[in-house]
Amino acid sequence: MKTYESGKMYGVYRCKKRDSIINKVPSIEKKELPDVTGIILSGIMNFGNDPDNIRDMASFFKSAYEKMASFNLKAERIPVINNMPDLNMLAKLDEEKVKAYKAAMEKVCYWKITLIDDTKKEYRKEADDINITARINNRVMNIKLEGRIDSISAPDFLAVFEKVNAENKVDTVEVDCKQLAYISSAGLRILLMISKLHDVYLNNVNDTVKDILSQTGFDQIVKVK
Repeated sequence: MKTYESGKMYGVYRCKKRDSIINKVPSIEKKELPDVTGIILSGIMNFGNDPDNIRDMASFFKSAYEKMASFNLKAERIPVINNMPDLNMLAKLDEEKVKAYKAAMEKVCYWKITLIDDTKKEYRKEADDINITARINNRVMNIKLEGRIDSISAPDFLAVFEKVNAENKVDTVEVDCKQLAYISSAGLRILLMISKLHDVYLNNVNDTVKDILSQTGFDQIVKVK
């Protein structure tokens, strides 16, 4: 069975291949909590200095960061050595062993996991006839439209949506139409496209826009408030 060896400081630590261990640990349902089994195990394994193993770990950490980010979490690895108190045992070791100990501890890390505050990030597009502002809050994309959505400004509406959608996890799209003066068939096509990806709610719809939605049947496609 393939094994990995750690450094040579106080002997060799051997373990089974990482994937075989991870697969034996029950995963956590995605709906409840992220599955951090692999992340935790990676923190207690030292894969030595073999280039293949180092590349393997680099890829593993990258996927771990992406996994946490998909749950709106930011993961950071903080070396234990940065937060360790002075140890009396080090006074009993010669200089070379102290250096070796500190070098080894630099590879041992805590995982600091914090919630990403995505509500502060704002996406904006301003043009002659339309101002578009978008934010993400708990997987809800909030879009505010001010002005007119027609064949000229509809591409801007689509561009903002696609950028926010690509960079975030989105379940629902809520559009504030309070200051939306008009929406043409080009704008309605954008709403139709969005509705095929997410639930769409149009909030604060004025009478003019409400009449357009009613005449085209879009009030049956999206939820109007």
